[in-house]
Amino acid sequence: MAVPKQKKSKARTRKGRSHLAAKPAAAVKTATGMRLSHRVDPDTGKYRGREVVKPAD
Repeated sequence: MAVPKQKKSKARTRKGRSHLAAKPAAAVKTATGMRLSHRVDPDTGKYRGREVVKPAD
């Protein structure tokens, strides 16, 4: 098993963790307003231009 020869410094450890931060959810503008990407539009019931569920009343 590979074992590191030197201790990893705090700076190097924190640099690696810089990419693990939470990112804001991506929103998409539609004709009825904003919605999260990769989700069905609840007002129209459409996803990628095709109706996949009955629209909410």
